[in-house]
Amino acid sequence: MTAESSERLDPVNVLGRLHRRQPDCTLFAFERNSSIFLGATPEWLIKKSGGEVQTMCLAGTIKRGADEKEDRALENELLADEKNLAEHQFVVTRITEVMNTYCDEVECSSKPIIYKAGQVQHLCTPVTGKLKKGVSLLELVENLHPTPALGGLPKEEAVKAIRIYENYERGWYGAPIGWVDIEGNGAFAVAIRSGLIKGKQAVLFAGCGIVADSEPAREYEETKIKFKPMLDALGDVRR
Repeated sequence: MTAESSERLDPVNVLGRLHRRQPDCTLFAFERNSSIFLGATPEWLIKKSGGEVQTMCLAGTIKRGADEKEDRALENELLADEKNLAEHQFVVTRITEVMNTYCDEVECSSKPIIYKAGQVQHLCTPVTGKLKKGVSLLELVENLHPTPALGGLPKEEAVKAIRIYENYERGWYGAPIGWVDIEGNGAFAVAIRSGLIKGKQAVLFAGCGIVADSEPAREYEETKIKFKPMLDALGDVRR
């Protein structure tokens, strides 16, 4: 989605609104020349502290309720939705395969929990492990990215298809962004709920995981919900 403001967009103001309205998300901003890529992501790709690593399987989405009762009803609906559970399981299977390859003592819960982030709530399964000797954080980043939620399965074939059939460049959307220190510890998030700002214009990115039982109309509505955090943060824009 392309959004345009009548005045030059101020990234500091955009980040301020994201900070206030998305307190459970990780904020990021990268400036290059006259463009700034920024956003507030709910998703961590990998974190490492000493020998301990942790990641999260995040896939399957539903909107938030207008009040606590409706929010809980939607939460229960998501936890029982076969399509979303199947979509989520693709991600769990792939991430645990990678973790078992590079880690010992991998722990993964048998059922997802609910992760609430702004206007949406997701199915989430935390996964932890102890990094095998000689394996670096960046090796995990390389092998976990992109997760099936962003790159599809099987990974190599799906990424090739995306490059053929998508009619736009993703740029840094969905990229692993983060930090690493001199001891090899660090954390990388997934750059979703994001946008590229240049002058008065912002190009926003959002998407859904498509599986056999996906309904186009519902996926479209979900995508619109995922645009809302960045649209709200931009303020008064035309799209």
